[in-house]
Amino acid sequence: MRCIFGSAPGELGFSTVALGGHVGGKNNTLDNIFDELGFRGITRDEYASILHELVERGWVQQDGETYQPTVEGKRLRDDAEVLTDTYFSRRGIA
Repeated sequence: MRCIFGSAPGELGFSTVALGGHVGGKNNTLDNIFDELGFRGITRDEYASILHELVERGWVQQDGETYQPTVEGKRLRDDAEVLTDTYFSRRGIA
């Protein structure tokens, strides 16, 4: 499985892309997520595996072909966004 944001599979950063605007809203199916993010070089099967992992962790719930973040998944994504903003603003990057 390919890593995202320099984190290893199973770490929070690995899955935060899927927890962003791509799970829920208009991009809430595997096909839509892949269509939107395929440019990252991650295969459709890898995205399917990522979504499966998120469901297993309880961060995303699956209803048929659609995926929605759980309350815990939304909280983790929000926490990751705050940390990202904090770290980059400290370095004067933001």
